[in-house]
Amino acid sequence: MASRLRIGVVAAEPSGDRLGSGVVAALLKRAPTVELRGIGGPELGRLGLQSACDIHDLSIMGLEDLWQKLPNALKIRNRLISDFSRDPPDLFLGIDSPDFNLNVERRLRKLGIPVMHLVSPTVWAWRGYRVRKIRKAVDRILVLFPFEKSFYEKRGVPATFVGHPAARETAHLSKEGSRNLFALVPNQKIVSILPGSRESEIRHLSSTFVASIRRLAEADPALFFLIPFASGRIKQQFLSLVSLEGLAGRIRLVDGQARECLAASDVALLASGTAALEAALVGCPMA
Repeated sequence: MASRLRIGVVAAEPSGDRLGSGVVAALLKRAPTVELRGIGGPELGRLGLQSACDIHDLSIMGLEDLWQKLPNALKIRNRLISDFSRDPPDLFLGIDSPDFNLNVERRLRKLGIPVMHLVSPTVWAWRGYRVRKIRKAVDRILVLFPFEKSFYEKRGVPATFVGHPAARETAHLSKEGSRNLFALVPNQKIVSILPGSRESEIRHLSSTFVASIRRLAEADPALFFLIPFASGRIKQQFLSLVSLEGLAGRIRLVDGQARECLAASDVALLASGTAALEAALVGCPMA
């Protein structure tokens, strides 16, 4: 009997967890016995990955996060490299988070472990010199947008266009169907609020978003707000930082289902990132 294929996976951000889950799910359809090891969030967890740490420990944005989380992130990185060096996987897949993953990938590739990286950094827009680092770190890069494939191949990096999973995963969504999902009144005015999936975003943006909700609710008593959260930890952090007093009956807190919330909404206020693309895909105006 052939041995099980063992794949090392690292998604160091909630957005990477979502992006990577689509690729890993497709892989598991072809090879259901694949063994997953590494780091991820709830989406990869549902596919069988037991994460070596909490994904939020590696989610770093801005100097404040850098000083607070960097020492622990370096320990996690070194432990991860040590574990994979001692017991090499058949393949390593780094998902987004290039500042973390490319270092891991370069070290593992030197050991002869095949390496793929999912999601290109925006090297075609700025800091193009990073292509040299990517060329040394990976055997192949899996890209989300068609033009990225030729960009990398012209620079000597094997690339495969896999498409953005959000395009496939939002294709079936409609405003009517999403409103039925949340049992909303068909003609009700709905606003989605997406304050971010990183702890630093929640820390810095929560009060601004809630202040905006209060001003909008006062200006238009017919508005109803949906606030989806990437995880229970992010939700609890949000609630610990703000007061929703006086907004009972005007707000619904949602676990996950950000895309469905956007599809159900007339407009959205959101932190920059993947949510902006998802809003565009479902036709929800955003700010």
